[in-house]
Amino acid sequence: MTLQEVQEDTDVYLIPDESITNAKQAYRYIEKHWKTLFEVLLEEWIVDPNLWPQKRTLKLFREWFEPIYCGMVWDLAPGPIEVEDWVLARTTRFLS
Repeated sequence: MTLQEVQEDTDVYLIPDESITNAKQAYRYIEKHWKTLFEVLLEEWIVDPNLWPQKRTLKLFREWFEPIYCGMVWDLAPGPIEVEDWVLARTTRFLS
């Protein structure tokens, strides 16, 4: 898989804080939670944490990932939003 292919198929994470209304606040939130986010993103690629980089830093997070702020997300699918159990387990780490 090439870097371009990876960049074309990205994930979206909704920040669970209604008080965040701009990019600067969103990036502050990401920097506060970068360790958890780093682990969640690594899990998508490598299930075994023993194979993850041992020295995970904010600098390395910034080198590997490029968060992009979007102020609005639209759900265009008909019907209610469905949440998988594994998604709940993964995202509850951000709320603690």
